[in-house]
This record gives sequence, C-alpha cells and structure tokens, in this order.
Amino acid sequence: MMAIYFLILFIVAGAALLVFLCLSKPSDKKNKAGSDPSIASSSTLKNSHQTGTDAKSTAKAKIKEEKPVDPYENLAVANVDDALNLREKPDTDAKVLGTCFRGGGGTILKRKNGWTKIRSGRLEGWLKDDYLVFGDDIKPLAKELGLYIATVSTQTLHVREEASTDSAIVGLAAAEDYYPVLSQETGWVKIQLSVDTSGYVSSDYVTISVKPGRAISIEAEMAALEAARQAAEEAEQASRAAEEAQIAAAKSQAEANAAKGSSQTSGKSGNSGSSSKKSTAAPAAKSSYVISASESDVYLLSACLTMEANGGSYESYLAVGSLIVNRVKSGKWGKSISSVIYADGQFPGATSGLLDKYLDRGPSSTATKAAKAALAGENQIGDYLYFTSTKSANYDSYSSYQVVGGNCFYKK
Repeated sequence: MMAIYFLILFIVAGAALLVFLCLSKPSDKKNKAGSDPSIASSSTLKNSHQTGTDAKSTAKAKIKEEKPVDPYENLAVANVDDALNLREKPDTDAKVLGTCFRGGGGTILKRKNGWTKIRSGRLEGWLKDDYLVFGDDIKPLAKELGLYIATVSTQTLHVREEASTDSAIVGLAAAEDYYPVLSQETGWVKIQLSVDTSGYVSSDYVTISVKPGRAISIEAEMAALEAARQAAEEAEQASRAAEEAQIAAAKSQAEANAAKGSSQTSGKSGNSGSSSKKSTAAPAAKSSYVISASESDVYLLSACLTMEANGGSYESYLAVGSLIVNRVKSGKWGKSISSVIYADGQFPGATSGLLDKYLDRGPSSTATKAAKAALAGENQIGDYLYFTSTKSANYDSYSSYQVVGGNCFYKK
C-alpha cells in the first residue's frame, strides 16, 4: 500500500515539474512578434524616456524662440534735419549711392572707423555715425520720427472713427500694407490713413513693428526729376499749341469779319488798350520766391506735395510748394526745405511716418513738376505762411485767405 502511495506522489510531483518547466520557457512566437508585455513595457519606458528628453529640448528651444526680440537691435537711424548721404565706402569722398532722410536707416551690416554699413530697402552703403542713433538710443526718438508702423495681416480692414466695432467706418486699410501708428490702447491701434484721415483698427489683425524709412537711391531721385522735366515739356508744348490755335482762330474770325465788311471798329482801335486795362497791382517779381535746392531737396519736397495734395490738380501741388518756399524764406521754421517739412506740428504726416511711404514709393510727376516750379519762383498764393484743409478751416478767424484745391491758405 505504501509503495502505491509513493508511486502516486512521484507521478504527481513529476507532472507538476513538467507543468512548471513548460510555463517558464519563453515563447519564440511572442518574442518575434514583439507582443510580450514585458518587452512592450520596456520599449515604452525607453521611448517615454526619449520623448521626455526631446520634450525638454523642444521646451528649451521654444523658450529661446519666444524670448522677446529687441526691435531696436541691429538698427541704425538717421537723426538729421537735412538729408544724409549713403556712400559706397566709409569715406566722405566716396560715391553717393542714395539718401537717408530724417528717420531713415536700416539694418546694420558692419561698423568701421566711425561709419556704419546698413541695408536699407535694396540699397547697401555707409552712413557716418555722427548723424546716427543706435539700439536703445532710438527708443526716445521712435515716436518723434514716426518709426512705429502697423502692417495689416488679414484682408482689407475697417478703420473706425473710435475704438469700437460700433463706431463709424472712416476708411479701409489694405491687406499687407503698412500705416503709421499714432497710439495704442487695449485691443485697438490708431493709425494714419492719409494726411487728414486717421482711425482705429483691431490689434488682432495688425502687426506692430519698428520701421526706419528706406534710403532713396540716386537713380530714383533722378528718375523723378526726369519725369517732371518731361511733364513740364509736354505741358509747355500743349500750352504753345493751345496758344497757336487761339491765334489762328482769332485770325480766322478777323478775316471773316473783314469779308462781311465789318470795318466800323477801325476808327476806334486806338481806345481798345485803355478800355481793357486792369487796375491791379503788379505781381511780385519771381526772384522774391526763388530758393536754391539740391536734387534731394526737390525729391523730398515733391514727396511732401504728393502727400499733402494727393490726387489734386497741378495748382493744388503748386500752392503747397509755394507755401513751403515762403516758410524757408521766412526762416521761422528753419532755413531749409527739410527743416520746414519736419518742423514739429507743421506737417503731421512727416513726423508720423506717413511721408516715408511717399518717399519710398516715389512722388508723382505732377508733384515734382510743381515742386520745381515753386522753387523757381512760380507762386499763386502770395506770401501766405499758414494752411489747413478746407474740412477743418475756420474762415471767420482769418484776416485773409485763399482756397486752392482742398486746402485753405490764410493769414492770422
């Protein structure tokens, strides 16, 4: 009986050992398939560790990317009353490539011996450090020089009279175009659309940045002057043709009258001069309105006229040009075209940065023609020194005034 008992116990123990050995042997199928929980867990931990490392690196990179960029870093800006020459080499005798007007400048490329090489628009050249401001020194001048601009980052944007979506729409800001920033408040930016129109746009759809005015190439200045010369020549030819046509028409009429026997006026011809005489004062000599100007002065004046009388007639441009010449002659706002145009509070578009757009895009040929005429002494407003748009004119407060185009020229 005992033998049978030990036999059964031996069989049970052998079976248990066999089961244990079978259960503890790894499955090749599972290994090959990669579905073993322990391997998956190990792989997951490994991948998790790697992902964590990448996440830290990405986080560091993100922090580095999101670090506030100094908008004034690597910028040089011209702080001058007159134009500053952009030269080919760091030498006052080097070739002049272009001109930087007040608030103009660009990205610094190199500095050497009191000179700075910049990239401004498509131009690269050297400016003398004595007339530049850099880095943090630009900050107090940025608003004064009109360097803050708002670039539209969406489709055409409504410009509103007040900082509210319920306010009246005063204009439209074009997609990807930029406008001078006048002020900022929560959710809104006040921009200048034109010389006499400003309003608010949503800050969600514009990007604010610092943008010095671009340097103007000598070629651009010469092209503007040449366009004005051609326009003046064409106008002179048209005027001459009109005068010749008028003379021919008068001659033809006289011949027709003679053919009809209308000779009764022959005895009265001696009185014709006195009857048409006008009792007006002789106009001032042209020389009293003539001032000297460089090609850069002409370009700046032309851009200012384009801004102030944009889309107006030749007479509108000439009137503003005559007023600026009058101011230079008076010396009250400075003795140069540049100092008069950039004088505080006189041409808001010049100090807000609006003028930079017209300098960059180039003045109209009509404005340039009018600028050259005004500098040569052509004047139809006399000695007026003040003007405003007809929209804001207060005629009762002026001792005398004259309206030309959309502007009122007056004496206080």
